[in-house]
Amino acid sequence: MNTEYKFPKTIEYLRKKIIGTQWEGHLFVVGGCCRDIIMNRPIHDVDLTVDLPLGSVRFARWLKSRHLTIGEPIIFQRYSTARLRLKAFPDDELEIVQTRKDKYGPHNADNPAAAFGSLLDDCTRRDLTINSLYYDVSSGKMLDLCGMAIHDIENHIIRTPADPSRTFDDDPLRIIRCIRFACTLGWNIHPDTLKELGKNPESIRIASKERIRNEFDKVMACPDPAKALALIEKCGIMGVVMPELKPMFGMPDNASNSGSVWQHTLRTVKAMADSTDNVELRIAALLCDAGKTVSFSRNKNGDIYFKAHDRRAPAVIDAIMKRLRYEPKIINDTIFLARHHTAAKSWGDRAEKMTDSALRRLQYICEKRNRFEQLLSLIHADNASQTTNPDRMSQVPAIRHRASELRKKGAEMFEYHLPIQSPHIRRILRIPPGKQVELCKEYLLKCAFENPFITREDCRLLLQKKFSKTDH
Repeated sequence: MNTEYKFPKTIEYLRKKIIGTQWEGHLFVVGGCCRDIIMNRPIHDVDLTVDLPLGSVRFARWLKSRHLTIGEPIIFQRYSTARLRLKAFPDDELEIVQTRKDKYGPHNADNPAAAFGSLLDDCTRRDLTINSLYYDVSSGKMLDLCGMAIHDIENHIIRTPADPSRTFDDDPLRIIRCIRFACTLGWNIHPDTLKELGKNPESIRIASKERIRNEFDKVMACPDPAKALALIEKCGIMGVVMPELKPMFGMPDNASNSGSVWQHTLRTVKAMADSTDNVELRIAALLCDAGKTVSFSRNKNGDIYFKAHDRRAPAVIDAIMKRLRYEPKIINDTIFLARHHTAAKSWGDRAEKMTDSALRRLQYICEKRNRFEQLLSLIHADNASQTTNPDRMSQVPAIRHRASELRKKGAEMFEYHLPIQSPHIRRILRIPPGKQVELCKEYLLKCAFENPFITREDCRLLLQKKFSKTDH
């Protein structure tokens, strides 16, 4: 075996097992694993292909018949794909496919027919040259069948192995994937490929919402999601995937920001990406100003306003994320962060106008410390995106410092509950259930924000002083 390529031990194990069998010379490592080997990057997944009709399924069953697998291989007959674990390497899941020459077509982008093809057929149907390498397990040779893969890896080029129009027609989601790889690796997209990216953005509609969401999440996880989003918008895909955001692409922002709302949004995403790898927070940075698309207005002087855009954002975000099949919890979390990302707007550039009462109120609304910290991260990213006020970058550090002081005093209000409940309020004031009880609780909460240590007796006295009448 060629020791130049340091594949996982699984590959050497399989090489020995297939010597003298029908599989010798027909089993290959393929795709990203080969790319990462060339680039000296860590290997996460090993994908195998067999260049024989139904070879993947037959090979998986052959391994099972030799008692080498853990249980039965999982077979996906339609796609001629098998998934299994070897007893010798129980922690490594292997996926095995036959070489294919499938065509996705306009109505089945998510369900291609698994037609058998040669290695060259399989190579030309892959998304990018850098993902089209094959490693012959038996000979130890790396095969660059398109003749460009190793060159493109060495020269940091992203392009398709076949004509890009054909590649993107087969599966339009590859348009996003192409941009994602370019922004993940920091490489250049080949001019011929770049020219094709924006020719048919509407074609993305043939991909399932789940596949679009999964690819979009990978975009948001890349090192420079703002650059990727800018390219996706430029080629017209963003307006198809998230049509609700289209108005912000050319919409001028208010006086605190230069350029469009979209440019402000990209700066917010970049600021968030610079501080965290958390994909959900990066998505919140993308969508927090979604309410601006439906709240744009100008006054008599021509000044731009986005009245209550934080309160109008939830409906827009809900429509986008439900369509892309995000989990309800992720949707709710994103909406919460967008709804409250302006909470510190009036607190001053260095939070000099913030009171302990206001800070405790925000903690109470957040309920959990983790959610509070996430909200502060979003506020900080939004502040970082503002182009006219660099002093604003001092605000969140000041808030965090004050929050730390409250914590030391035991004066935080996460998961706070009043020491007195509705039945007690009704008995004290001799009132029936209803709106007045809720008004009493709201009043006591305001008192608790001022003094989080109030007792049940304090609550009784406060209620009697404010709400009791002489005839009670």
